[in-house]
Amino acid sequence: MNHTLDHLLAFHCGPTLAGIKPANLLSLDQAAYPDLNDQIQKYNYFLGQCGLQFEIMCRCKDHWLLLVFRREMLEKSLQGNNIRIILQQTGYPLQEGVNGWITHLKKRLSSRGGFPHEIGLFLGYPIEDVLGFQEKQGKDYLLCGHWKVYANPEKAKRLFERYDRCRKAIYRRVEQGDSIIRVFCGAHSEYVLKEACRYA
Repeated sequence: MNHTLDHLLAFHCGPTLAGIKPANLLSLDQAAYPDLNDQIQKYNYFLGQCGLQFEIMCRCKDHWLLLVFRREMLEKSLQGNNIRIILQQTGYPLQEGVNGWITHLKKRLSSRGGFPHEIGLFLGYPIEDVLGFQEKQGKDYLLCGHWKVYANPEKAKRLFERYDRCRKAIYRRVEQGDSIIRVFCGAHSEYVLKEACRYA
């Protein structure tokens, strides 16, 4: 696999780019992407028009953690009562909306030295799987794909297959010479989205 930022975004964040998942998290080697801040500003300028946002969550040792998300989709996915209870219990300022939640998540990523369990909720994982992972400490899962599954494995398997088809379609476009910005903001962006999601 190529390791340009566009290639990595296509491969690891395709479902979010295509609008079928609220967020993806990408770890990037700082030495390989020293100008990441500048690149992120460019992505936000062009792709923000399409509802996409890019946020560096932390500099963790020698890596960047980059959150790619769709604001409206993320806000909607975090509105369930049980999800809000979990967020409230871990100190999230519910009244501040997505900006406040992401700021709080950044603090938790920086202060804990690891991944807080609720990050799965931001990434669109089912609450049952997030709670199952926490309870079982990552063991005894029913299926392992884009995340570890503790409930409804058949449903999760279909979703994983959908995500894989989507990212392959986007990755193929980047391999053919398109940039992520061109894919999603260019003249044929609607066609690409339909291609990426046509099996969904």
